[in-house]
Amino acid sequence: MKSLEIIWQRSLTAFMSRFKSFSNLKVSLTYKFTVMFVMILMGAFLISHLLQLEDFRKNLFPIGLGFFSASLLFTILFIKFFLLPIKKLAWATEQMAKGGWIQIDKIRSKDEIGDLIESFNQMAVQIKEMKENLEKKVAERTQQLEENIEELNRARISALRLAEDLQYAKRELEMVNRELKEADEAKMKFIGMASHELKTPLTAIKANVDFILSGKGGKVPEDLRSHLLTIQRNTNRIQETMDHMLDLTLIKSGHLIIDQEPILLSEVVGGYTHELKPVDKNLTIQIDIPKDLTVYADRNRLHDIFFNLLSNAFKFTPEGGTVFIRASQQNDRILHEIRDTGIGIPEDKIQKIFEEFYQVHEGKYGGTGLGLSIAKRVIEEHGGRIWVESTPGKGSVFYFTLPAFKERDDGKCIPPQ
Repeated sequence: MKSLEIIWQRSLTAFMSRFKSFSNLKVSLTYKFTVMFVMILMGAFLISHLLQLEDFRKNLFPIGLGFFSASLLFTILFIKFFLLPIKKLAWATEQMAKGGWIQIDKIRSKDEIGDLIESFNQMAVQIKEMKENLEKKVAERTQQLEENIEELNRARISALRLAEDLQYAKRELEMVNRELKEADEAKMKFIGMASHELKTPLTAIKANVDFILSGKGGKVPEDLRSHLLTIQRNTNRIQETMDHMLDLTLIKSGHLIIDQEPILLSEVVGGYTHELKPVDKNLTIQIDIPKDLTVYADRNRLHDIFFNLLSNAFKFTPEGGTVFIRASQQNDRILHEIRDTGIGIPEDKIQKIFEEFYQVHEGKYGGTGLGLSIAKRVIEEHGGRIWVESTPGKGSVFYFTLPAFKERDDGKCIPPQ
């Protein structure tokens, strides 16, 4: 009996020392449970065998039973102690999921649970820092966004005011343009009516002066001839002005009629030069036009084009100068060239000479300033174009193109497309 007590005391002392060292080690949680479970089984096994001894049942049974109960109680307390950090971890995780920040108090557990809680606390600190940084950035971005929105609102208000100003300016401009258009139409209407009304008596005056100067009604005294020539020259100038005014009104109103037909240039250009060549100036006229070169144009308007361009060439070419007239076919176009050895055009005025009423020499040589403008519009109505090259002191070259007339294989003529 005494030997059993000694064995029990030694076993209990060894168990307690083993458990104390066991609890201080950082060992696997699975290993702890395994050892605890084995110890409980061993205790139960030992008690079951000791119960078979008569002396143990009589004297030591209460002690063994108490030991077993203490072991069972210890196991329950151990499990409860183990579940406590798990409950805390679950509760902290739930709080963080709801948006809170929780850090678990340090628990003296040297197993996986302790490592997990330590990692959880580190993660919680990192999440807190990340959340603070994110909130700071969100606040900065929000402030910047508010500033941008405020700036955009100011810009929108400025844009709306600018749009209102532009709309007002547009309405004012449209009103002014409408008034100018109405005034221009009234002016053109008046010019057309005045030109038409003046042309009838002017034609009668010119016809009578031409008849008197022809000598068909009798010999004209020499002292009257010079006066009649002055009347004839000014009558021709006034008639040219009236023709320009009428052409301008037709162009402005969109009533300029172009009736195109095939025209042999060699047959008409000679007549133009004979009609316009000045009698009081010695000029050389050279013509280089192929005899079969046919242009597709309005006959009257072709006369107007050459009339305006040749009038300028003869007017601005000095005594003894030369005027060249050339034409050649370039694919489906005919290129015309009128070159003179006159005074030329300053470079800064070349781009303006086709404007209405513009005069390079400001009326020094007479004219209305409409000839080149009308010629340009008539050429463009034919589908061509006009341009000029000039050197002051050496002369000018006017180029313009008109459609060429094509002939089919069967001999019939068709206009160009």
